[in-house]
Amino acid sequence: MKKRHSFIAFVAVTVQILLLASCEAPAEQPFNTAAEVPTMQTGTFVQVGDLELSWNNEAKCVLLYDKLSDKFWGTTPYEYLMDDGANRMVNSPLYLQYYNPGDGTTNISYAYDGAISEGRVSCESIENGLKITYYFDAIEIAIPVSYTLSDDCLRVTVDPQTIEEHSYKVVAISVAPFFCSTPNGNEDSYLMLPVESGALMYAEQRKEGYSSFSGAVYGADAAQLRTEYWKETPTVRLPVFGVKDGANGLCAIIEEGAHAAYIEAEAGRRQTQYTHAWATFWTRGYDVVEMVINATRSDVTRYSEDLTVNCRYTVAYYPLRGGEADYAGMARLYRGYLDNLYDVEAKTSDAFYLLNILGGAETRQFFLGIPYESLTAATSFAQAGEILNDLHDKTGSSPIVLLKGFGSSGLDIGKLAGGFSFSGELGGIKGYENLKTQCETLGIPLFVDFDLLYFNQGGNGFGTLFDTAKSAMGQRATFYKLTKALHKEDTEAPPYFLLSRKKLTQASECLEDFLTKQGISGVGLSTLGSTAYSDYSDPAYYVKGSMAADAQSIFSKLSNGRELLTSQANDYAAVSADYLAFTPVSNGSYTVLDESIPFYEMVFSGLRPLYGPSINTASNPQKSLLQSIAYGVGPCFSLLYEYDLDLVESGAEGLYASVYAENRDLIVDTVVWCQDYYNAIKGATLTEWRMDTSGYSETRFDNGVIVYTNPTDMVVETPDGPLEPMQFMFTTGGDQPVSYTHLTLP
Repeated sequence: MKKRHSFIAFVAVTVQILLLASCEAPAEQPFNTAAEVPTMQTGTFVQVGDLELSWNNEAKCVLLYDKLSDKFWGTTPYEYLMDDGANRMVNSPLYLQYYNPGDGTTNISYAYDGAISEGRVSCESIENGLKITYYFDAIEIAIPVSYTLSDDCLRVTVDPQTIEEHSYKVVAISVAPFFCSTPNGNEDSYLMLPVESGALMYAEQRKEGYSSFSGAVYGADAAQLRTEYWKETPTVRLPVFGVKDGANGLCAIIEEGAHAAYIEAEAGRRQTQYTHAWATFWTRGYDVVEMVINATRSDVTRYSEDLTVNCRYTVAYYPLRGGEADYAGMARLYRGYLDNLYDVEAKTSDAFYLLNILGGAETRQFFLGIPYESLTAATSFAQAGEILNDLHDKTGSSPIVLLKGFGSSGLDIGKLAGGFSFSGELGGIKGYENLKTQCETLGIPLFVDFDLLYFNQGGNGFGTLFDTAKSAMGQRATFYKLTKALHKEDTEAPPYFLLSRKKLTQASECLEDFLTKQGISGVGLSTLGSTAYSDYSDPAYYVKGSMAADAQSIFSKLSNGRELLTSQANDYAAVSADYLAFTPVSNGSYTVLDESIPFYEMVFSGLRPLYGPSINTASNPQKSLLQSIAYGVGPCFSLLYEYDLDLVESGAEGLYASVYAENRDLIVDTVVWCQDYYNAIKGATLTEWRMDTSGYSETRFDNGVIVYTNPTDMVVETPDGPLEPMQFMFTTGGDQPVSYTHLTLP
């Protein structure tokens, strides 16, 4: 694969040079380093409600004053400004990452060095705000930034169409890096980052070095070519972050350009003296390919030629005060923001647990010594029915059911959306119809999952040659499975691709026809809800452009007369679906993050039924279950009916520890153990959560329910009495806590 990428990279660059040479470019106006830069004297220029917007001309700093809390927030922290602090990072309202096409290097320029110290910053009055332009003369780049005030927030906006660049090319812009900050060592202060379920980074001075974080909003670009696919990247599903600065707080929402943003943070850095979080917007996409340079193999970053101008980049900063100045207040604010933006209607369900039933996977078979791929069944439709009947008889309750891998290629990537069909090996259309009738009788919501993004075979009007997404270098975004042992690309396996963004609507129409024809009323869209990607065949899709709008359009189309489920949902998908599966219940265990919090659950609980990761496939099912209970999400179980030995070599995920017969007792015990608790929090919103120093967690809901979980191996003392190891108890407000016996795994 590396040789293939190297060759394609060489060809792509060569073709690009030839094309450029054959076209006569229009005359470019020179960058005028002597042009006058208008400015304004220090003062307050805008007042709206309880907020004031000021300009410090000497430091070239924008300040937001909250009169209710008597608190200043600034592009340079107010206390630092008053102490005449001088640091090129802290005094920079903007970081600029740029690329030199001449030598292939990428560098960073700080506004303090590149513009402020040279006196090359202009300030002009605009409606309800200020427009500040930073002129980086040395690299001939100018970045205008507008700061506009409303009654509850300050919006900072960069319009890439107004950026001026010449020989050097803008790659990324970090906006107001120290606006959302608190001094190192400040008591009761932290950063809130929406990593997985949510995370905190405390404002503590680190003994050695500092902690830093960077995560792409809506995940890494799925169409990006890389040389190291095995490296895990942080998952950021929500474009929001914030800071608690003692008794005050600030919540930042990326209102425009979230698809192009990274949320970044540093904690405890001695050099800057501040713990801070900010948004960086990528103005160009890129691929990382391996090339041979001076007889040495090296990773080389290749950027897209054109500046991305498909949207503006806006971050809104909301001051928080008193009891709202913490991560729970940030969650309430962001929840309200989504409700105002999308008019979200709450959805509840009696089904408090999820069964993720796996159909089959492709395995290698041989005929007369000739290898071929064939679908090996793990669960047929009839066997899925046996599982549901058995559990209903034993528990008397009904789960929500998601069928995965029941299409033509099972759990593996094959034709788009499983060929818009059901595998005959698993029972075909007739098998599905029988299972659907059975579920309707038992009152079980039934969903079938379809992948509208990935495919490796042509069919149904979609081909692998012309209907695939293009990477930043303009070539087909081509990928391979990773080997189990080394997590390297298996270039001997068939490659797979992402569907062209222009074809997504057509694919959804094909799926809608299939759903209507087969009478499918429960639709799973796991990949569409959790994956964002670019397509450099059209500027509208550069740097994951319009992904939220495209996905929501498809969700809306398919929701007509149907219910939708999605997994690990980005915010735009979460408000569009009816059920949210595989909801994260940790911060991903990244060492730079200090604590895990249920921020995601605070935003969506009470609005959507939430189900956590699979209990039975976790390394410690008991602790996994207790974590789901603590975060108020329903338990999930991934199941298959029988494990064929041929599946050992399958690369399909989720097959391990999933045989139903081996998990039946665990499921039954869990349902009996938990059903009263989940009935008590049905439709409730998680409002408060804390982890006690003794190891137990306390969760509060808006209907008065309080639950304590103890994942430790010791008895702990809670405000409502002692709690044994590996147990939970809850109270519904005024009643005695209800304690359940330790869950013994079979």
